Amino acid sequence: TGVPQGIIPCAHGGTSMAQWHPRKSSSPHESLYASMIRRVQHCGGKVAGMLWYQGEAEANRTDGRAYTKDMKNLVAAVRKDLHATALPWVMVQLGRFIRPGALAWDQIREQQRRLPDAIDHLAVVPAIDLELEDGIHIGGDGVHLLGRRLAQAMAAMGAVKVLTSKDPRDAMVKPITLSKVRLEPGPHSTVHIVVEFENVVGSLRAGSRPMGFAVADETLSTLPVRTDLEKNRVVLRMVHQMHEVSQRALHYGKGNDPLCNITDEADRSLPVFGPIALGKPRALTPWIMTPQVSEPQGAVSDLKKLLYPDDMAALRLVGQSFAGSFCDIHSQIEGRDAVYYFRCMIECPESMPLRLHMGYDGPVKVWFDGREVYHDAKGNNPAHEHLAAIALRATAGRHETLVALDTNGGNAWGIFWRFERTGVSATQLRDRNYLLPRILAV
Repeated sequence: TGVPQGIIPCAHGGTSMAQWHPRKSSSPHESLYASMIRRVQHCGGKVAGMLWYQGEAEANRTDGRAYTKDMKNLVAAVRKDLHATALPWVMVQLGRFIRPGALAWDQIREQQRRLPDAIDHLAVVPAIDLELEDGIHIGGDGVHLLGRRLAQAMAAMGAVKVLTSKDPRDAMVKPITLSKVRLEPGPHSTVHIVVEFENVVGSLRAGSRPMGFAVADETLSTLPVRTDLEKNRVVLRMVHQMHEVSQRALHYGKGNDPLCNITDEADRSLPVFGPIALGKPRALTPWIMTPQVSEPQGAVSDLKKLLYPDDMAALRLVGQSFAGSFCDIHSQIEGRDAVYYFRCMIECPESMPLRLHMGYDGPVKVWFDGREVYHDAKGNNPAHEHLAAIALRATAGRHETLVALDTNGGNAWGIFWRFERTGVSATQLRDRNYLLPRILAV
């Protein structure tokens, strides 16, 4: 054209990876991919790099599984068709989306974060901290900042040159990346999560209280009591104990619309990530939070002699829902010296070895399908999540677990309980390729 080109716009809103697939390149008038290649060729056939902002359409449980594969295919095809095997590619990690309901937003963000490990000469720029103009689109000020971040990433890859400046926002540094996560013992049996990052310009900072981190399992997300920023690392101070935290996962920017405000001195956000396992992966069910609970039964002098109830109806079991991971009935106990029963039904899709993990703060006895499998006469406060691990063998089909809790002279609060499938290989755990018991509503 004889006119210097800055950006060749080829974007089309609301499109999916399928619509950009190279196989649809037969006609530039019918294919987004072919139209993009045609525009580049019309402007001389050579570009310094590619900017990519897409992924919302794949944020569902079906299409999201192939996102990494589709991106690898797309990048390879563009580099081949433009005769640039190392063409720099900078993409935006999905930002916020103000919409209720469970979407696979986290799944796409995590795949995007990991793409630089799968594709050479590719960088990912976060947008999670930017203000929105509506339910999904970044506002004008945020777009300006995002453009600066994209330019920084392109400059760091050698694709473009920028004017030298003392402003840290002009630093030619690759986007911030997660380096390592480790657990450290804290005071009074608590634990600290130390998160380290690379490519931080200056020190990490937040305009107010640092926000965005969560520690979660399948049913519960908890926030750190305190978040400290120390140069290129974040220290999350938890009130939980080591064995509790090690069975959960770390997230930054979890959910569709998280509050994240941590940046470096170049105004660049931490990347959204998670789940990052904080301990060895295990095949655990969610905590049981909807069991049946009995009315108070008469106190017994020796729980060891307590037999499986002959008349289940006499217990007057009623389904209850509890918040979090703890079945808390302290308000029902009201100082009573009594026995309460908790009942749960599960359904196993196949035969499997199980382990019932329990925590309790009073003497307990446990039956599985009417057979006694555990007894502890010394249960006392506090109730730890993994106080007992009871080995079980379950066939395919439905099974009943019944727990009798002595109120410990009226001082008990309740129980934790959930199942773990044992005998699962490391590969299955990594790929989450295993079946678990289904907790049935009762």
